[in-house]
Amino acid sequence: MSRSTEPAKEKILYVDDEEANLVNFTMSLEDQYQVFTALSGEEALRICQREPGIAVLVSDQRMPGMSGLELLEKVDQAHPEMIRIMLTAFTDLEVALEAINRCHVYSFISKPWKEELLLLTIQRAVETHRLIRENRDLSRRLVTVAEEERKRLARDLHDDFGQILPSLRFTLEDLRASLAPSTPEQQRLLAQTDEKFNELGRICRKAAGNLRPDILDRLGLLPTIDTVVNECARDNGIEIELSVCGQPKKMDPECETVIYRVFQESLNNIRDHAAAGKAEVMVTFSYPLVILTIRDNGRGFAEEEAVARAQRQGRGIGLLGMRERVASMAGSFILRSKPGQGTQIRVALPLVRKR
Repeated sequence: MSRSTEPAKEKILYVDDEEANLVNFTMSLEDQYQVFTALSGEEALRICQREPGIAVLVSDQRMPGMSGLELLEKVDQAHPEMIRIMLTAFTDLEVALEAINRCHVYSFISKPWKEELLLLTIQRAVETHRLIRENRDLSRRLVTVAEEERKRLARDLHDDFGQILPSLRFTLEDLRASLAPSTPEQQRLLAQTDEKFNELGRICRKAAGNLRPDILDRLGLLPTIDTVVNECARDNGIEIELSVCGQPKKMDPECETVIYRVFQESLNNIRDHAAAGKAEVMVTFSYPLVILTIRDNGRGFAEEEAVARAQRQGRGIGLLGMRERVASMAGSFILRSKPGQGTQIRVALPLVRKR
């Protein structure tokens, strides 16, 4: 007997405090989709946690306790890849605008719904989710390839210059001995050459560290962040406070890399652009997430202008690069900044990669 090769049905979650609506919704879609239902926002969040890969969330707005808007906002932060649809019987422009701005709602459906419109909206939402998932997987592969290339270049730089520089230094010492006794001019040139060797070594170590610090692979994320924070504070005169909350847990290597790259880019921005005197770095382990929060008291900026400028320039680093890296891991990225009020970045990623 051959096994069925039919693809698994996409998962849909519907939230409504009226049980009759849950039954009608399930009957309309259960032939095409795997339908989950919840009578409250709290129950819906538990289902989202329990059932990975939910493609579409449809939520009523007016519910006792947690409103649909509050639920969609929480899902937007914890499961940004999930397509969100609001269902409401009230024409409320203010709620609609708030849902778009706060929760990135995909669409609205009015109650009572027309079955043809409901099915069409769900079908389009599922297709959008599929495209987002494929794009995320592609982005992840690109990030992985780029990271492997960084690691290779850092290793080559470390190994090649690690052999050449000591050899050159021995040659310099042999030259120094052969010139003894040396003239003041010769001593000056030898001292300059010695300083150039030291400077070249510092440049190579810095370049290798920027590409991929070996401590990240040897000791892990937290020791690396601690080392970089201390170096940045020492070299740039910035007061940086590092704190770790919760019980540190083993992370997926890809998750660890993304957290480090966001931390690295944020610290570079604080050092080079923020004109900040103080900064805070917090790593929070709150299973199943690891959360990185970075704040500074620098000059800040207008978020929309900064993102638009990065898009016009086609830059693959900075804000857009951070967002893309986090999105590739199905994580959430929140940026808060205003001119004169500093900047805060919060990134939440699953400790274990979502396959």
